[in-house]
Amino acid sequence: MAAFGGERWLRALPSHGLFGKLREALHAEPKAHARRAAKNLTFCLDCDLFAWDDVERVFYTTNLRLLNSEEEEEEPEEEDQAAGSGSSGSYQTLRCTNPPRFEVSRVLLSPARHHVALVGPRGVSVLELPQRWGRRSAFEGGRRHVSCKTVPLAERFFTSAASVTLRQAAWYPSETEEPRLALLTSDNTVRFYGLKSPQNPAKVLPVSQPEAGEDVHSGVRSYAASLGEIAVAFDFGPVSSVSRRRRRRLLLPPPPPGHASKDVLVYPLYILYENGETYLSYTSSQAGVLSLSRPAGPLPMYPAAEDNYGYDACAILCLPCVPNILVIATETGMLYHCVVLESEEEEGG
Repeated sequence: MAAFGGERWLRALPSHGLFGKLREALHAEPKAHARRAAKNLTFCLDCDLFAWDDVERVFYTTNLRLLNSEEEEEEPEEEDQAAGSGSSGSYQTLRCTNPPRFEVSRVLLSPARHHVALVGPRGVSVLELPQRWGRRSAFEGGRRHVSCKTVPLAERFFTSAASVTLRQAAWYPSETEEPRLALLTSDNTVRFYGLKSPQNPAKVLPVSQPEAGEDVHSGVRSYAASLGEIAVAFDFGPVSSVSRRRRRRLLLPPPPPGHASKDVLVYPLYILYENGETYLSYTSSQAGVLSLSRPAGPLPMYPAAEDNYGYDACAILCLPCVPNILVIATETGMLYHCVVLESEEEEGG
């Protein structure tokens, strides 16, 4: 019986009412959407499954633990009846107070697990998850529809820069600082936005590699793109500390008053270019102020290869281990695993 109960959710999930709603939304989408790029519109938070409906502009969420209990077979309360119960499965609908006006292709849970970024090629919005209470610890006591505060980020920027698209978005990895998002756009720039000032970037990091004295205008970007010198992805590495000497070498600002003798905590930022080259920047947040070092590189790869391990790099992932391991993906499906080794100069700094 224990095994039967533990496997019940496997049988119940495909026929769950949540997926019934998603299938309805899929049929409602124009057929032109069928061949678009793959999307990542689901995530799990503890035992709760979240799925974004891009037609209705809402999240559907359900507790998977309830699918293994007898509670799911009980008669629902009056407010839950319209949401579905029993064999169909109950779920809640999280509505945006300011729904995104762009197509959402990915959802990202923040490190502190209080916010969800709704990411698309032409914009980003941040949804704040509501409070939980009640017998099942459901959102707002189990109400069928819950309104969630939603804040658009960089809305003015994407409206004014019609030719710029978003290549990647990621949360700044700190769990204790103000929630921030890093946005890599097609103009070869990483912009950092916080929720306190969602329209003005807290920091701007150009990642183009122009010649000395050369302006980064559209012609230069077009030429750089033909050579694969366009940044296509990035990822943050695990937190580490740097000494005062190395901090000055990286051109990071001094620590706030009262912390002068302490090392600075930094997050390495690995930036991947289409030609397979990887550059490294360091980010730190002290007293709520974000600091960035100029990208350095390209990082040498050994053993060397004539094609620099391919000219069609498309994604990078930093595994949380020591030393850091970078996984670089190409459009042909190849994965390269690279161990990041510090130079002797850095070790002595």
